Amino acid sequence: MMQPRTRMRENLQGVLRALFPSAAVLAVHFVLWPFGVFDVFPWLDVPMHFFGGVAIGILFSAITPKVRGRAGFVMIFCFITALGWEGFELWLDPFVETVMQPGIFDTIKDLVLGSLGAVIVLLWRRFRES
Repeated sequence: MMQPRTRMRENLQGVLRALFPSAAVLAVHFVLWPFGVFDVFPWLDVPMHFFGGVAIGILFSAITPKVRGRAGFVMIFCFITALGWEGFELWLDPFVETVMQPGIFDTIKDLVLGSLGAVIVLLWRRFRES
């Protein structure tokens, strides 16, 4: 039987590993954004939001490994995180004179892409665990 400290250490290591994809997506965003890459290549918004959903799905799946109904928790937390990001973009626009939030269609598209990324993670985890 595994000692509680060993199990806790392994869980913490798993969560720390799960933080890497989120940090990578944020790093890519904050490296490309100041150079106007998203203005030159607006299609990059699609994979960024999709992989953002994948990264957040990985993180929340790691945080809730044995929670009953984990898929629901992961989807709710991913959606809340995506809403927070969209709010951040809306709040930031007037300060840095950008148009990261051009309209409701873009916001809905971004939320759907993030949610789709989380669904892919959940399906992959389910397939891997079975």
